[in-house]
Amino acid sequence: MKISKSKQVGIFLAAIHAILVVRTVFNIISAKEDDWPMLWLLFPFIDFPYSLIGVILTGFISQFFDSINIYEINLLPYPLNDINNFILPFIIFGVFGTIWYFYLPQIISAHMANRNKQISITDYFKKILSKK
Repeated sequence: MKISKSKQVGIFLAAIHAILVVRTVFNIISAKEDDWPMLWLLFPFIDFPYSLIGVILTGFISQFFDSINIYEINLLPYPLNDINNFILPFIIFGVFGTIWYFYLPQIISAHMANRNKQISITDYFKKILSKK
């Protein structure tokens, strides 16, 4: 089974991103200072433009948890139990950011292949998702 070049690049980029996320989580767990949430500040820059959506979603979700007075999950040890400073950034940047880097080369490849053709946005994404 032959994997397309764009998918190979996507796997490589997603792996590099996942390694950065794992390293950040390791640094957060072993941090002795109280400024460990600052370690997430690298990801809005490397995940741009996806991170714009992520930061906005994190703000809304964070306000929701604050409004119902839930700040941590007691089943997890500190700092992994902090919803606003660990769990939400991990989901937004760690999980969805890695997925973003997997699909980014495929989106660019499909755009380059169809740049002279008129195609609807739904057909565009169907083509991306149906590639094998």
